This record gives sequence, structure tokens and C-alpha cells, in this order.
Amino acid sequence: MKKFILKSLVFTLPFLLLHLINVLFYDVNDGDLIRVGYLYSNPCSNKSINSQFKIKKTYKQVSQIDISKENKFNVITFGDSFSDQDSLGYQNYLAQRGFSVLDIDKSLGENSIERLIQFANGDFFDKVKTEYVVLETVERRFIDYAQSVKITSAVQTSSIKKNILSIPKEHKSEELDFFSETTLKAPLSNILYEFEDKPQISQTFKVRTDKNTLFSNHPDHLLFYQDDYLFLSQKNSYSAVNKANDIINHILEILKKKNIKLILLIAPDKYDIYYPYISHQEKYQKPLFFHNLESLPKKYTLLESFKALSKAIEHKKNVYYYADTHWSPIGAEIIANEIAKEISISQ
Repeated sequence: MKKFILKSLVFTLPFLLLHLINVLFYDVNDGDLIRVGYLYSNPCSNKSINSQFKIKKTYKQVSQIDISKENKFNVITFGDSFSDQDSLGYQNYLAQRGFSVLDIDKSLGENSIERLIQFANGDFFDKVKTEYVVLETVERRFIDYAQSVKITSAVQTSSIKKNILSIPKEHKSEELDFFSETTLKAPLSNILYEFEDKPQISQTFKVRTDKNTLFSNHPDHLLFYQDDYLFLSQKNSYSAVNKANDIINHILEILKKKNIKLILLIAPDKYDIYYPYISHQEKYQKPLFFHNLESLPKKYTLLESFKALSKAIEHKKNVYYYADTHWSPIGAEIIANEIAKEISISQ
């Protein structure tokens, strides 16, 4: 028995030590790029940025209203995780400016473009009235989302009400398990980052920048998600962007019959936004997505998110989170300002 215990200790002790190191230095709940990159170093955590903002949530989510009754909002938003930032999101900043805002929970469908088509072809907008719809999708998923939709797809409020009941009430925090791939991947990944921009076991790029004032505490590098770069050939394809643009133009025609104006909000990939500051740009292809999209004929309103955020980065820190793929409350407020500007122009 004693020998068995000793042998067990010899086997488990290294894993225990690695697990303790991960517990001390690897926070899986403070930035998605930290989590999928297995990174220990986080000089500018999401929590440290969010703690600077204390804003009451004043916009509504569809799960909070009775959609079988008459409702009216200035703006209804359909989006993904960039539209799911609660009191620190662009919807709340927009609501703070006096607009009534309703968000259609992303839990009702991952593809925000398809979700909007389904609602527009059904009876939702006959019950819930609005002047503007903001359709938000992250840049790297825009083309895939647009290409996979069914233009005639529809959903009725009776089905929506049933789906609303299944929306999770809370976000669950992730935990580090003792015996998991993370136990080995996290320490190994941090060693490999000393020699390469993205270890194979990681989903996060870590590249040098020529400006150390992009984020608080002056890191001299940038983190971005691997799909920002892996989808670059698709995002740079003029024909692919053109086909997606045609889909959005078609959605506008559906909404026009209901007297609704459409604002398309593309949440720029972090790679595209911070590309001008990457030190060795010769290693990385130039992003062309927004250049191509802006050149196409549009019946809808394209929010100038890329221009507004890029301009802000020139003189503001933490427009996006350092440790995350998403914009910070600073970026969210910039987006809200741009939406408010577009609404005032069109009225």
C-alpha cells in the first residue's frame, strides 16, 4: 500500500504543481484571447477596464417584454457577442442618449443575419414596432453568415416566445479542471510564445507592435484571434463581399415594406483594426474587407465602425480590450455615437 501511494505521488505531483501554476497565473474568465491562448501574462485585464465604468442598464432585451402585445422602440438590435455586453455595451450607451432600445438575444440564433430574416418574414415586426434595425455581426463571420441564410426563412412570435423561455439566465464562469489538457497546454504554450507568434496548440496570435500606448500598462505586443487571420483570404475576396452585400440589400427590401430602416454594423476584427501598428507587417497580409465593402452600392446604411474606431485608436487607449477579441466600453460608446449620428442624419 505504501509503495502504491508513493508511486501515485510521483505520478500526480508534477500535474499538481502545473495545476497550481495555472491557478495562480492563468485566468480563464478574464479575456477570451487569454483563455484560448493559454496565456499567463495579462498586463491589462478586462476586469481592470470594466471597473472604471458604472452604468445602469436601461435598454431592454426581448426576453424582458411580452412580444404578443403592442410594443414600440426607436431601435431594435440583432447581433452576436459584440451586442451582448450588457450595461457596458453600445445598446446601453445608445439608451443613455434617450433612445428606446430592444436587443434580440443572440441565444435565439447564432447567425444574426438569419435571425433578422426570420423575424422580418414572420409577424414579429407587426407586434413590435421600430424605426430602425441595427444588424451587427463580427467581420470574420459576416460572409459565412450571409451565404448560409435562407431568404424565405420565417419564424412567428408564437415560436419566438417558446424559444425565449430557453434563454439561459446567467453566464457561467469557466473553471480549471485538475486533469485536463489545459494542465499541460498552458505552461507549454507560454514557453513556445518565446519563439513564435502563435503556437500550434494556441488560438491566439501574439505579435510585436511599434506603439506601446495602445493599451494600459504599455504592452509592446498585440493579441488577436487566429480566425481573424485564417479567414483573411475570404474577407479580402471582393466577389465574396459583393455577394454578402447583395443579401443585406435584399433584407432592406423586406424591412422597407414595414417602414423600417436598416443600419449594418460590422464589428471589425481586432487584427484589421490594429494592423497599422504591427511591427513586421511583411509577415502578415493587409486586410481589405472594409475597403471592398465600402466601395459597393448599398441601399442600407453601413455604419462607419472601422473608420470611427481606427481614428479613436490614434489617441485613445483600450478601444478594444487587450485580452479579448471585443471592443471595450470605450469602443462601445464610440459605436453608440455613430449610430446616434446616423439616426439624426436620416430623420
